[in-house]
Amino acid sequence: MKRQILVLTEKTEGGEWIAITRLLTAFKETYPSVSYRFVTLTTRKYVRRKLGFIRDLVNYFKYARLKIKTSVESQKVDTILVSDYLWALAALSVKPKNTRLFFLFHGLRSVVFKKLTDIDYKQLLTKFFERLAWLLSDAIIVPSVEAGNYVLTNLFFKNKIKLFIVPNIVPKAFFKVTSNTKKKRCYTVMYSGRMDKYKGLENLIPAFSRVVLDIPKAKLIMACPLSSVNGDEERLVKSLINKHHLETRVRIIKGLTIKQLATFYHKASVLVLPSEIEFAPLSVLESLASGTSVIGTNVGNVGGLLNKLDSNLILTTNSPEMIYKKLMLFHSYSETKKRILGAKAITLAGKFSEKRAVRSFKKVFDS
Repeated sequence: MKRQILVLTEKTEGGEWIAITRLLTAFKETYPSVSYRFVTLTTRKYVRRKLGFIRDLVNYFKYARLKIKTSVESQKVDTILVSDYLWALAALSVKPKNTRLFFLFHGLRSVVFKKLTDIDYKQLLTKFFERLAWLLSDAIIVPSVEAGNYVLTNLFFKNKIKLFIVPNIVPKAFFKVTSNTKKKRCYTVMYSGRMDKYKGLENLIPAFSRVVLDIPKAKLIMACPLSSVNGDEERLVKSLINKHHLETRVRIIKGLTIKQLATFYHKASVLVLPSEIEFAPLSVLESLASGTSVIGTNVGNVGGLLNKLDSNLILTTNSPEMIYKKLMLFHSYSETKKRILGAKAITLAGKFSEKRAVRSFKKVFDS
C-alpha cells in the first residue's frame, strides 16, 4: 500500500495532535511504503473589533491557501488529512484533481449554544463553514459512533458523505503496570486534559473541597497538555483553589511525557472528567488502560464505556454536588471491588488497539 499523505495541523500537545500522531505512526509501521509529512500552520488569532473576525478569516484563509499550495507543489501528495474547517476549505481550493481530502473530526471549532447569549455572528459563521467543510470532504473520519452521529445530525445532505469510524489508539505504555506504579493509599483524584471552558473544572474544584473535608489526605492531580491551557480558565481554577484553601491538596502539572502521564494514571485512585461536551476523550481510554476507573459525564462515548464498567460512576450532571457524591461513592467501594473494576477497565481499553485502528483507517483509503 503506497500513499503520500500531507497532514495539516497546528502542532500542539493537545488530544487531537496526539491522536493523529499515534494513528499515523501505527499506520506506517504496518505499511512501510506509506509516507506522511506535517505542515504546521500558525494558530489563528481574531480581533474583537466589529467585523474584525471576517477580515481575520479572509486573511487566514489566504495564508493557509498559499502555504498548502506550496506544500502540494513541492512534493507529490495523493491524500490530505485535515481537522479544521478553514484548512479544509483552503486545501480544497488548491489541491490537485486526484488528491483526496479526509476530514478528521476530533472536536468542534465552534461553541455549543446553551443559551441565547452564546449566539453571535462569529459562531454562526464558524458553524456554517464547519459543516460546509464536512460536506465537501471526500470522507469524514470520526473516533466514535457518538461523534459520527453528531456529524450526521448536523448535515442536511447525509447521503453525500462517506463517514468512517477510526478509534483512538491507547499506547502500550498505559497498559504496563510495574511495582513502581502501585496505587497509593491516599485517595488521589486525577483530571487529565485541556484546561478550557466546558471541561467542568469550575465545578470540580468546589466538589473536591468537600471531599477534603471528609478525607483530609485526599489529593487532586490536574495533568494538562502544555499548549492547551486557556489562560482565563487557568486563572479561574487557581482562584478557586485559593478560595477553598486547597493549595496543598491540588497539584497542576503541565507538559507530561507519555511515560510520566501513564505513571500518574497508575497511581491515581480514580479519574474525573466532568466535561459538558466530548466525543472520544483520550484521557478516559488511557485511564481505563491503566486500570484506573473513571467518573465522567454522559457525553460522547464516555457514557457507553462507563455503562460497561460501572453505570454508577456516570455523572448525570456536572454540578459540584453530583461530582462530590460520585467521588465519595467510589471511595466507599471495597478494595476488592476496585480491583475488579480495574481489571474490567483494562479489558475495555484493550478494544482500542493499534491493530484495530490501522485496519479501520485502511478502509478509508480503500473506499
